Amino acid sequence: LISQEKVPLIMGTYSSGLSIAATQVAERNGTIYVESNAVSDEITERGFENIFRITESASMQGDAAVSFTNEYLAPDFGVKVDELTAVIMHEESSFGTAVATSIEEKAENLGIELLSIDSYNSETNDLSSTIHKYKELKPDIVFATSYINDAILFIQQSKQLNFKPKAIVTT
Repeated sequence: LISQEKVPLIMGTYSSGLSIAATQVAERNGTIYVESNAVSDEITERGFENIFRITESASMQGDAAVSFTNEYLAPDFGVKVDELTAVIMHEESSFGTAVATSIEEKAENLGIELLSIDSYNSETNDLSSTIHKYKELKPDIVFATSYINDAILFIQQSKQLNFKPKAIVTT
């Protein structure tokens, strides 16, 4: 599009991995690229001059998940935030990994005990082993970063396996 059609501006993408590659090409060619959906912090932290973001970053999503836990869930549960336990589960692409990394950092800063951090392929059709693990760990909170289909799978299988944490905080 840049070299053949002389497109002066590109908006995209859905995937952080695709955006990282596409924004490199756009920057190299002096083309403005406006990221409208992909969240990886790396997209806008490379010092590129022609790359802009109009959506939240992965670190913003992670911060929001943990801030919500601190400001609303802990008081609702009648405990201090540093008395909570949690697990982090995330799909393994740059999206899920970046958000999970942010959640991990912010949760640790608030003293939330992280019992496990687990990644999985978003195209999986079975999360039961992770759910069984979580049933044994008994976390107060599951921080889950997923796409729609794997989120639905997690909720359906959690219900089937009678896994009921106090809260599931999703991004």
